[in-house]
Amino acid sequence: MMLHCDKPRKSFWIAIAIVFCFRAWVALDTSFWCDELNWVRWSAETFWQTFQRLRYEGGPHGPLDLLLIRLCAQLSLPILPPHIALRILPNLFCTATAALALLAPKLSGVERKSWILWAVFAEAINAQSTNARPYAGMIFFSSCLLFLFIDLFRNEAGSKISSFSVGMIICTLLGSFGQVYTILPLGAMFALLPLVRIKVRQKIAIAFFLVLSLALRILWFKVWRVPLELKPVEDLGHSFISYSWWHVSKVTVQSILGAGTPLLVAIPEILLCAFCLFRARTQIVLYLCLAGLFGLVVPTFLNIRYQYFFAGRQMFTLLPLWGWCLTMASVELEQRARGITLRKFVPIGFFIVLLAPAYVNWLKNTAPYSDTPRYHVHHFVSEAYSRHTLLVLSVCQREGAEFYADPAQFKNYFEQYGNAPEQPKSKNILLWSSSWSSCFGVIPSEPDNVAAEQAVTKNRDNLVIYAPSGMLVPSRLKGITCHTEVDGACSFAEDDKKKL
Repeated sequence: MMLHCDKPRKSFWIAIAIVFCFRAWVALDTSFWCDELNWVRWSAETFWQTFQRLRYEGGPHGPLDLLLIRLCAQLSLPILPPHIALRILPNLFCTATAALALLAPKLSGVERKSWILWAVFAEAINAQSTNARPYAGMIFFSSCLLFLFIDLFRNEAGSKISSFSVGMIICTLLGSFGQVYTILPLGAMFALLPLVRIKVRQKIAIAFFLVLSLALRILWFKVWRVPLELKPVEDLGHSFISYSWWHVSKVTVQSILGAGTPLLVAIPEILLCAFCLFRARTQIVLYLCLAGLFGLVVPTFLNIRYQYFFAGRQMFTLLPLWGWCLTMASVELEQRARGITLRKFVPIGFFIVLLAPAYVNWLKNTAPYSDTPRYHVHHFVSEAYSRHTLLVLSVCQREGAEFYADPAQFKNYFEQYGNAPEQPKSKNILLWSSSWSSCFGVIPSEPDNVAAEQAVTKNRDNLVIYAPSGMLVPSRLKGITCHTEVDGACSFAEDDKKKL
């Protein structure tokens, strides 16, 4: 296959740098949500304490992301606000995902432009750039494996592997200590390695490093960290039948294509990509299909087997695969536009049509979301706390309320960052429900503690409610000023017997 490889333009690097700065600006006004706050607290402790926390972390995560977040924060907190400093790493990972197209030596100009457009405007990538969690790294390291396979596949028979491929192998080793699901594209890479056109000893060397990457993952999850407390279901067949297939499918499609993508755009997009995959029939297509199969089947099976909760972020290893499918479709359209005066703008128009609806949805921070919305509570909580008692309806929101209640405490906390600073504590905060189901299921009509009941009965005028977004607030709390973590608007139940 002959491929005309263009050198990347300097303007592309400038554009990517601007995107990095814009995402940092968005992060500036985005509050930490509950999972982020756990990592903020852990990363603020001493290095050994942070590492020990990771050994007991409840999710299937390696130590890499939090330790790097900790390092970036310590270096940048003296000059940057906490909301930016603690999200520099995910922002870098998301920006580097786009930059891979500028570093890869065996891409055409249309492929570079198309991948960058996708990585810059994809809704899920933008959402993870402001999330101090391991999912931006999950996307980046999955992309590294994709670009490694592309570079090896396009290698001329008998020639040496490029320095870019060596760099991708190093990134793969580094990603061994990241999110565990990056093992799925690694498996596809290992299975298809015999098909690439490089010398046998080079294949053996690459296979060794892939096996080493796998061994490092096993070492962390089986030896160094405390095992996850997950018990398999007794009746796998019943768990399979009762699984929320429609909900999972809908959330997965939203996460990959972009939450908020209209159906009239999504269906032609999927059909076009399927046509391009069928027409190409190359080893790259085999990789996309095999890695995609692993990325779909394995997380789904584990969720069914252990009845683990489902979130769209579990499928993020599929994102780079879909990005390359769209890149192939863009190249196909550009080739078929020969003779058209504005042919070079075809990829731009293609991605504007596909990605603009979801991207605007992310900018506006409106539902549906590919993962989590951007919280906006730091201004509201500090202002309300200065004059009122906060009534927090869900245990998931309590940490955020305590963290943002006092601006002086918030500032002092980060001035001592990395030296086990004192945790912010606030007295004028009452928790309505300590049940975890109140985070995503039902807010009970009766509080768990007497103080909250007394405040609602005797001191309503001095209360401000902080409620989870998208859930019904008990009707008995009507008349009290109420805010949610996202849009500030609370929805009250008409009858306490009717709940979401």
